[in-house]
Amino acid sequence: MTHRERFNRVMHFQDVDRIPNEEFGYWGETMERWHGEGMPVDADEELYFGLDIRRERRLFQPDYGPRPGLTHGIDSMENLEKAKPFFYDNLDSPDRYPANWADMVENYKKRDYPLGLNFSGFFGQPRGWLGLSRTCTAYYEEPEFMHALGEFWADVLIGTMSRALDDVQFDFVQVWEDMAYNHGSLIAPKTFREFMTPYYRRVTDFIYSKGVDVILCDCDGNTNDMVELFLEAGVNGLYPLERVAGTDPYEIRKKYPKYLLLGGVDKIQVSKGPDAIDAHLKDMRKLIDKGGFIPFVDHRVPSDVTFANFIYYQKIKREMIGGDLGVAQCDFTNAREEALKPAKPFEYKSQGVGPHL
Repeated sequence: MTHRERFNRVMHFQDVDRIPNEEFGYWGETMERWHGEGMPVDADEELYFGLDIRRERRLFQPDYGPRPGLTHGIDSMENLEKAKPFFYDNLDSPDRYPANWADMVENYKKRDYPLGLNFSGFFGQPRGWLGLSRTCTAYYEEPEFMHALGEFWADVLIGTMSRALDDVQFDFVQVWEDMAYNHGSLIAPKTFREFMTPYYRRVTDFIYSKGVDVILCDCDGNTNDMVELFLEAGVNGLYPLERVAGTDPYEIRKKYPKYLLLGGVDKIQVSKGPDAIDAHLKDMRKLIDKGGFIPFVDHRVPSDVTFANFIYYQKIKREMIGGDLGVAQCDFTNAREEALKPAKPFEYKSQGVGPHL
């Protein structure tokens, strides 16, 4: 099977020869540490660890601009009205797509990897315009404006994504939210249902009508009690299932047997070394066997995970996955012994290196 075939079969709870072997990504300081601990500086992470092509590298996003020349962005009803012509007058403009879009479409038809369409959601986009604090309070202090933003953003998404969904057979759509912390959602369920669900449904129903039936949400924090909300909104999968924030993929699977789950490997446990890794991954086979689950570290790998510990984690995960895995460039032979050795002290010094997606 190809990675694309495996991904689609797992996302539809069908049998596979093996599940995809993916990771979410790595922070810049993590790569700095690993390079100092033996990873070649010019190594490609996917090839080096023998991973399947990550979905994070295979996302298409139309140009949702052009951005109007507003001093503070779309931060008021007045500025929203000023901005609308810049969006509504050319929602289907070819300029929203790469100049070589026709060639890209032909190449996409030949792909053997899963391809997704990406957009910011109905909390994430207002948060980008208003900031986190004002977004949370505006639901109560400026409800009319927040409803107007939701309606506007749904219009923009449907208008700009239509061509892509017509031209390309996407395997999934991904929405970014990041609207939770370690005690749950940043807004109440009632607020979600009033200000987000109606506009989500407009967009997700449109996506489903185009033949895409996997809609995943990237939301950090504790999302245990948010699954029902996202399901009502038409979003049928969540990741990265941050364990340190309290997200419990086992409990979610019990309550929602057909909800798609990705991630869930506790970065803290991976940082603790072989014994903790063994104990943590021991029961994960249960989730894999139920289907609809792809395990990977529950966000970008932080710099307190040593190079040796990550290699050992990859070794154990590969054994758990089994099947025809990609050939790795790293050496798994003495992975446990290397991970048990005392680690060199690491002090991160910022060099302006962003995350490795």
